[in-house]
Amino acid sequence: MTRNIFYISQIILLALASVSCEERIDSALLTGDPVITINGMITNQPGPYYVRITKSVTDLTKTTDRVFLNKFDPVHQAVVTINDDHGNIDTLKPWKVDGEPDWLKGGVYHTTHLQGVVGRTYTLTVVHEGGVYQAVATIPAAPLAIDEVKYAKSKDQINDSRVPLVSFQEPQQQKDYYRFFYRPYGINPVTHELSLIGGYSPGPNNFWQLISPQFFIFDDQLLTTHVVDLKLEDESLTSQELFPPSAHPFGLKTKVEMEIHTITKEAYEYFSAVKENLLFTPNQPFGTAPASPPTNISNGGLGFFTASSSLSVLVDGPQN
Repeated sequence: MTRNIFYISQIILLALASVSCEERIDSALLTGDPVITINGMITNQPGPYYVRITKSVTDLTKTTDRVFLNKFDPVHQAVVTINDDHGNIDTLKPWKVDGEPDWLKGGVYHTTHLQGVVGRTYTLTVVHEGGVYQAVATIPAAPLAIDEVKYAKSKDQINDSRVPLVSFQEPQQQKDYYRFFYRPYGINPVTHELSLIGGYSPGPNNFWQLISPQFFIFDDQLLTTHVVDLKLEDESLTSQELFPPSAHPFGLKTKVEMEIHTITKEAYEYFSAVKENLLFTPNQPFGTAPASPPTNISNGGLGFFTASSSLSVLVDGPQN
């Protein structure tokens, strides 16, 4: 079992990013009309898979808070199912992460037996207070192997931090869109146990991916057959950088879990819009609202149901 370590500043960062990627501040919210937001993810990796459902608090015009961290209530009593085009169906159950932070507050559901398969189409259905919300997504072809992960100095002017450089094969005969995730672990020098470092979410990978603020997304139009040293750096709040041993107490050695996901064009467009909104939201919370991210949720719902193929590698962290 890994031990998760949290820093307050990183929790705030995750909270802001999570809110930004899941909720739209628009006229409906400001006039008191509640809006339901549904975010789910299914992959070709073993389940369970997770869906998070929230609903906007009404009448934001009566609040003076400068940050919208607690303006969305978790939905606890929805009926949530995921079925595929091969006749399989799974009714999701409520789930609570150990040590759940205040900003999460539930509203998370998990599958019990369904397995994501490349090429299959999945339908997410949420029934809540008489409303029926659906989304459909197909798991795309799996990515090829990650060949190498190296590190370079980041553009951070304050900290001596590093960012990953990823090399991998890109099949030119098919259209692909990619999203990357990574998490650092400290290595216990005695037990060799791995412990998460910094403000990275607890819980299984499938849950962490759902709420991660990392938006390293790429269209293969600009990629060659042999992608070399693709830099995963983002100057927005979504950036989570790595540090060499000299920056850790007692020269702590680290491992990095790197994931590559192939995603659909619709998911790429959604995450691109989310990333754009993240650049806007922190500095001007009451400015003119940015364009809402596109959604595949029906019946006026917000959010997105993502299907992806993924693979991961565990590599040494930065050495210097």
